[in-house]
Amino acid sequence: MKKMKIEDFFVDKESLDINYEKVNEIIPEFGKLAESKQNPKWHSEGNAQTHTVLCVKYAKENMIKEYDILHQRLLMIAVLLHDIGKANTTAIGKDNNWHSYGHEFESERIARNILWDNGVREREYICWLIRNHMEILKIVDSKHSFEKILQMASNGCLKDLIFVKECDITAIVTVYVHGTFVVESITYAIYHIIQKFLNIFTVFVTA
Repeated sequence: MKKMKIEDFFVDKESLDINYEKVNEIIPEFGKLAESKQNPKWHSEGNAQTHTVLCVKYAKENMIKEYDILHQRLLMIAVLLHDIGKANTTAIGKDNNWHSYGHEFESERIARNILWDNGVREREYICWLIRNHMEILKIVDSKHSFEKILQMASNGCLKDLIFVKECDITAIVTVYVHGTFVVESITYAIYHIIQKFLNIFTVFVTA
């Protein structure tokens, strides 16, 4: 597998626009995402590639302004690659619906291989976001102990993890109409409850 430097992901030196031509050339799994079907109950937007492109679009339009360009670009790459593992994990389950169990770990593996030639700090940051992007939902399902939540909140990357999940969830529950994201209000409200909950823990731990 070929390697990509941070700048290879973008159309020019100062842009947050993803160079999809380059991405398709170097990351074959990205093309396969177009063939990765998703459970319509959770993903009415279509296949995994459509979902990813919507996530990336939302990330660019709602990027955290106070971050420098490198930090913003690392977040964009994490959003771009957060579901890349669905190319290898998507299958019909026992319920006759499409599932991608463990895709976050496969996504991390692919990302780690692609980014191996980049700085360790940047690579590990991106991989941590990808590996943990499903963890926030486990809080809703009460699958995390209080200690686990505090551990997540003590990580300096929690704000960025919340942002990645915001992009992910918004693309899941969104219909893109006439250049505007129209969000299913109930599901989005649930997400913001999670966000506020984690922000409280972040303030508590870092105070």
